[in-house]
Amino acid sequence: MIELHDSDPSTVKNFLEKNLEFVVLSFLYNKPMMGFEIIKSMVRKYGLHINQGKVYTLLKDLERRGIIKKERQGKIKVYSITQKGQGYFNKIIIDRRDSEVT
Repeated sequence: MIELHDSDPSTVKNFLEKNLEFVVLSFLYNKPMMGFEIIKSMVRKYGLHINQGKVYTLLKDLERRGIIKKERQGKIKVYSITQKGQGYFNKIIIDRRDSEVT
């Protein structure tokens, strides 16, 4: 999971907005979640509210690309990371680690 050691809210907000895909996938990598749960988890973990529209637009895009899948449980939509998504997420981590080393 991502740890932000800078307590400046504007720094955290900038990080989340620039890395929203990574943050969302990091939550889904651990367990399937509803969109609202993802948003609540971001608030709980980082103390900031992210525009719900941005999160749901991203979820639709990730689903369209096969990175995540959506399952309906009655009226509830639960998102989970696919095998393709796990590989994609792991590649992001490796690429970030490699860019920090060089």
